[in-house]
Amino acid sequence: MTEQPASYFTDSRMSNSELRLWRQCPAKAKAVHEGRWTIEPTDAMLLGSLVDIIVTQPEQMDAFKAENPDIFTQKGELRATFKHAEVMVERLKREPVAWNMLTWGEPQKMLTGEIAKVEFKGLLDVVHPGKRIFVDLKTTRTLGDVYNDGWEKWYNRYWTQMAIYRELTRQTYGEAFEPVIVGVSSEKPPGVDGVAFSSRSQMIEDRLQMELRFIEEDIEQIMAMRTGEAEAEPCSLPTCDYCRETAGFDLKLAEM
Repeated sequence: MTEQPASYFTDSRMSNSELRLWRQCPAKAKAVHEGRWTIEPTDAMLLGSLVDIIVTQPEQMDAFKAENPDIFTQKGELRATFKHAEVMVERLKREPVAWNMLTWGEPQKMLTGEIAKVEFKGLLDVVHPGKRIFVDLKTTRTLGDVYNDGWEKWYNRYWTQMAIYRELTRQTYGEAFEPVIVGVSSEKPPGVDGVAFSSRSQMIEDRLQMELRFIEEDIEQIMAMRTGEAEAEPCSLPTCDYCRETAGFDLKLAEM
């Protein structure tokens, strides 16, 4: 999926990206929603956006160049750091099943719907109404297991997004489409992987339903913070750029 513009977070409709931000750091999410803080794209985010543009929106390349001139040379060529995107795309092209799923459907479909009495939106990379599936293109550092308070699959962070998007397809098309993720790594050489979140597996179906229940449990407090009815507390983690920027000086006792 492409990098989201600032307006994507200031919209009144909730999105997976904004929901994840509220869960990570409410104070930062509040600042972003109100336009007081901008999420600066990292090189990894720009690389992912570039791959997505080349694959699903080639007609948008001129606009992407205008919005991100620093990653191109004066001749209009990609700088070395980002030229690897072309290698990643070529790797995808060598896999006909993956390439067809990414290029034969309806690209960049914005769907809206209601989840837990809150209006949600989702920008799906590719929708195949005839096949009753939607496909999300992910660029990732590795397709192997990653460590996040324990080892987990590289796609584990996307369960909530897939549950939201599947529910939006159900409300839009009258039937829940099955999520598919096509992953390509930024390794040299890149790897490719495909993951189907098929409801034919009861374990997968249960997990997707559980993700929606988690949203129902969280959303009331999140909306209260969003509207100012509740305090949006900072996460105060050293990895949070917003908290590093806004936290005051704190003199602590040394710990043993």
